[in-house]
Amino acid sequence: MQDAIFTPLGMARTSIIYRKDFEVDVADRYDADEHFHAQTRRFPARAAGSMTTSADDLARFTSALFDNRIIKASTRFEMLSPVIDIHTLHEFPANPNETQGKEATDVGLAYGVGWGLLTRTRFGPAFFKEGHGDGAQNYMICFEKQKSCMILLTNSDNGELAFRPLLEAILGDTVTPWEWEGYTPAWIEQSRKHP
Repeated sequence: MQDAIFTPLGMARTSIIYRKDFEVDVADRYDADEHFHAQTRRFPARAAGSMTTSADDLARFTSALFDNRIIKASTRFEMLSPVIDIHTLHEFPANPNETQGKEATDVGLAYGVGWGLLTRTRFGPAFFKEGHGDGAQNYMICFEKQKSCMILLTNSDNGELAFRPLLEAILGDTVTPWEWEGYTPAWIEQSRKHP
């Protein structure tokens, strides 16, 4: 990844393993009660949650993705095509027999290859990626027609509380499936009480 993507795109603040030269920029992470949790210093690399990056580097990546500098347009189309349609009310249902979620169905929620997809929005198709870890909550959504993205990287277990107000105020994003994602305050509080 370093040779094929990070270096050619100038993603100097991105790595799959922790690097000593990142030390001055690594954010402290905090739990939901605003207590210090840790800094991210992952080594060796692992499949999920291993990448250290910055908003600037993710912007470089998405620009290159839109400009077909990473993969061909036809490959990107296949990657961002629905493989699994999602119709549940929540991303991680507490009840395996959970009813169908109107929110997910309305926006055509699906997963492609590595990306969450919104296939029916008033803005056209969108792709997203969320990240959750102790003391770090992150979300990125990109709208294909406008070639616009919003990247939210937080260093707090309370970070998800900011996602909806920021996305709605700055991007006019009223299509993210908030309840399905768990980005509604009631759902966040309920999941903390009953993990």
